[in-house]
Amino acid sequence: SIPASVTSIGVEAFLQCGRNAAALTVTFAEGTSPMTIGSAAFAESNLTSITIPNRVTSIGNYAFHQCTNLASVYVMASTPPALGELAFDGNASGRKIYVPASSVGDASTDGTYKHNWSAYADDIEAFPVTATGDCGTNCTYTLYGNGQLVISGSGAMENYNDYNYSPAPWNSSHRN
Repeated sequence: SIPASVTSIGVEAFLQCGRNAAALTVTFAEGTSPMTIGSAAFAESNLTSITIPNRVTSIGNYAFHQCTNLASVYVMASTPPALGELAFDGNASGRKIYVPASSVGDASTDGTYKHNWSAYADDIEAFPVTATGDCGTNCTYTLYGNGQLVISGSGAMENYNDYNYSPAPWNSSHRN
């Protein structure tokens, strides 16, 4: 678990960590200070999935290189962090990099993941949708797998302030 007070993960900090053990799990505490992930910081480790918090501003060369079990990368930032060379090369076959839907973009749109992280454009997808539906008149919601909730539309949203009588439809205990 990486606390919110950490602003930099140094070069080779977790190189080959958990390589001969069960899957390595890394969690980042929420924070507001910008954070960097150094070169080869997690290279050759036994990560299977990682969520990179929105406060990460840069990911160094080879940061997740040869993490052969890394199948899912969730990047929370709407603006793509600066990305070093070969940062995600040698990951699990079929690996996906999930990013906010509004930031996927394409090869020609600067400031989007598919443009800024062009080496991995074929692996980049929007966060998977967990739930979607109506939440008012001409008002819809989409809940993504990363916990991001997007309310859209031109109408009034229902009032969900009384949990016992009108629970929010995106609340997991009330979805089917």
